Amino acid sequence: MSGFCNRYSANTEGSIWFMTTDFTVAAYENHLRSISKRFESITFSQIDDDFELGNKLLWRHDVDHSLNRALDIARIDREHGISSTFFIRVRGDFYSIFERSQSELIAKIGEFGHEFGLHFEMGHGQSSEE
Repeated sequence: MSGFCNRYSANTEGSIWFMTTDFTVAAYENHLRSISKRFESITFSQIDDDFELGNKLLWRHDVDHSLNRALDIARIDREHGISSTFFIRVRGDFYSIFERSQSELIAKIGEFGHEFGLHFEMGHGQSSEE
């Protein structure tokens, strides 16, 4: 499993960062079991001007390399009652959202109830001469 470093907020006083060097599915699922007991999972679209942090969990995934792997993670998140936001690249080195097979994977992630955002990197894909 690719590495993950997810940020979640414990209360209105600050944020907690979770970082690990154990990138196995089992370790990820153990972490999800732990946090799903303490936090209510929400997505970025649920935040408005009256939003109060409380025990809310914003869970995000940057999809840098593989939409196939993102689908696996989306399935695991759903099984643990976690709503996530997947940040997708328009122009990536390893996938193209314009390929039918890849856009179908994105649709399947959405069918699990997850949301999407744009994973934008300034200057991505440009050579130093541009």
